[in-house]
Amino acid sequence: RVIAAQILFQAEDPLRILAEAFRILKKNGTLTVVEWSTDQGVPFGPKHERRIPKNKLVEHLASLGFSIARTRPIPDHHHVILCTKNK
Repeated sequence: RVIAAQILFQAEDPLRILAEAFRILKKNGTLTVVEWSTDQGVPFGPKHERRIPKNKLVEHLASLGFSIARTRPIPDHHHVILCTKNK
């Protein structure tokens, strides 16, 4: 299991971090990603331009070969994406 919680918005290349998570996971391993919501109504946290939209993260994860098991908001300011390495 790999957990990437509130780090991708800080990275110069978040896709590289996700690719590394994919590389180190065994088949059927799980990745949990927690990131800040892009909702403009959240007045705290990182600058909105640094936040990564959930749909963009899902696209990146799928392009790397992850299967998306579930996405859900964490009320008010985060979202979580649960995915599995199937290859």
